[in-house]
Amino acid sequence: MTLARQTKTSRRKGAVTPASLDCATTFQKIALDCVAGMKAYQSGASAGDVEAVHQLRVAITRLRAVVSFFAPMTTDAEWRRLKKEIAWLHAALGAARDSDVMMAYATRKRHRDWAQRVIRRNLGVVQRRNHRRLARCLGSARFRDLIETMTGWIGRGPWLRRWQRNGRGKRARPLKAYSARELNRWHLRLIRKGRDLGTLDALRRHRLRIRAKRFRYMRTSIHCGDATVSVTCINLQNACSGC
Repeated sequence: MTLARQTKTSRRKGAVTPASLDCATTFQKIALDCVAGMKAYQSGASAGDVEAVHQLRVAITRLRAVVSFFAPMTTDAEWRRLKKEIAWLHAALGAARDSDVMMAYATRKRHRDWAQRVIRRNLGVVQRRNHRRLARCLGSARFRDLIETMTGWIGRGPWLRRWQRNGRGKRARPLKAYSARELNRWHLRLIRKGRDLGTLDALRRHRLRIRAKRFRYMRTSIHCGDATVSVTCINLQNACSGC
């Protein structure tokens, strides 16, 4: 099975339908799928595989998205500590991914002459350096500890004990009502901020693009929403990239 097909299959397995599931169970299912993705692409990313690096970053973005989506339930002191460790890993992944993208652009016909004159040789040096740094991160005890701690936090962290304590004697909060309200809130926020796209600086456009990605990931993960909304978010991401 190819890497691309494995990715699509993994995402289908990780998706849930908001029928009778409660929020805590849904969060655990999606979050654990993200962690499984991080482990699955570790080897390929360590070996310098461009697609594996990209998919590992996607898994982290999806993980951040699901924690943010269920923030009233999931945010606790342990997550705040884990966020710092994820940021450490994401920095190494981001540098490697940026180098890969720049190298891909440099080989395109329209950029080839410029790249060969100016940066092609340096890009190769930077790309190899960034991938070596990433390989060290992925092979470190710190990465293994992050995966182990993250898995434990998702399965039995303080957030879950608090949720169980607060919900004792009450019916578990259904996913369908919560997800519909949150997706609508995220969608309206994207529309509102997207109206001023032409006036945003590069950093704000980047943040808006990440929000659009997270929205799409959550819609896909819980099988909720319509195709029109998805196309709108894709167009918004493309617009943020092209400004």
